Amino acid sequence: MADLVHYESVTYPLIPRETPTGVFIEQWLHGRPQKTQKAYRREAYRFLFSLDEGQSLNEIHLNDLQEYADTLSYMKPASKARALKAIKSLFTFAERTGYLQFNVGAAVRLPKVKRKLAERILSEEQVQKIIAMEIDPRNHALLRFLYISGARVSEACKLTWRDFQGRGQGMGQVTLDGKGEKERTVLLPASLYQEVIQLRRGEDDTQPVFLSQKHGHLDPSQVHRIVEAAAVRANVLTYTGEQRRKNRKSGVVEVQKVKKSRVSPHFLRHSHASHALDRNVPPHVVQATLGHASLETTTFYSHARPDTSSALKLA
Repeated sequence: MADLVHYESVTYPLIPRETPTGVFIEQWLHGRPQKTQKAYRREAYRFLFSLDEGQSLNEIHLNDLQEYADTLSYMKPASKARALKAIKSLFTFAERTGYLQFNVGAAVRLPKVKRKLAERILSEEQVQKIIAMEIDPRNHALLRFLYISGARVSEACKLTWRDFQGRGQGMGQVTLDGKGEKERTVLLPASLYQEVIQLRRGEDDTQPVFLSQKHGHLDPSQVHRIVEAAAVRANVLTYTGEQRRKNRKSGVVEVQKVKKSRVSPHFLRHSHASHALDRNVPPHVVQATLGHASLETTTFYSHARPDTSSALKLA
C-alpha cells in the first residue's frame, strides 16, 4: 500500500499583515452604521496618536493599552467605557481577520458604569401631560408616535409615507429602519395611525412624514427641541439653565436664565418599554417592538422599576 502523504495546513489572514493601518481601520468599520463609524474612527485615531511615533498595531502590548486607558481618567465613566469599547472592538477584529496574532485588547477592563435608567422613565401621567400640552398638529402627532411606537428619534426622522400602510379598522403599521440597518414593523392603534395620516399633503410616497419648515426631514436636534419644549410647558423634570444669545446691535453675548427640561425623545422610548411591561405585555413582544438586540435589554426595565420588593415586608 502506498504511503499516505501529509500536507502541512497553511492558513492565510483575511487581511494581509502588511496592510496599512488606515486601510485596516476602514475595513474594520465597513458596513457599520454611519454614526458608529464616525465615533469608532475618532476613538481609533485618538488611540493611535497616543502611541510612540512609528509604533504599529502588532507592536502594541497590554501595558500600552492600560497606560492609554489611564490617560482617559478625565472622562466620565460612560464616555471612557465607550472609548475603550471601540479599541477592544478594533483588536478583536484584528485577531479574527489574522491581521494580528493575538488580541491584547481582550484583557482590558471596561469601567463600571452606573445605570441611570430609572431616572429616564416617566410616569404615564407625565407622558400624557407632555402630549396634552402640545397644540401644534405635527408636534402632537410626533410626540404620540415616539411614545406609542417606541421608535428611536433617528428612526422617526427618516420616515416617509411609503413606510406606512393601513391594516383595516383604522389601524396601520410602520416599518422602521433600526440600528444596523435592521428593519422591523410595528402595528399602530387606529387613533395614532389616523392622527399621523392627517399630516399627509399630496400623494408623493417619498415625502417625509414629519416635515421641517423647509419641507425636508426633521433633524434629530429639532426633535429634541420639540420634546424639551413640550416637557417645559408640562413642567416635567424642569430646571433653570442658561442660554447664550448674541445681541445683534451691540455684538455682546448675553446670558439669560431660562427654564429647561431633562426630558429627551429617548425618555419616551424608555417609558414605552416600562409601561408596556407594567401592563403585562410579554417581554418578547416589547423586544420586537423596540428592536432590542437581546431580551436581557428589555427585561432590565423590570429591574429598573420593580413592582414588588422584600423591603416592603420589613417595614
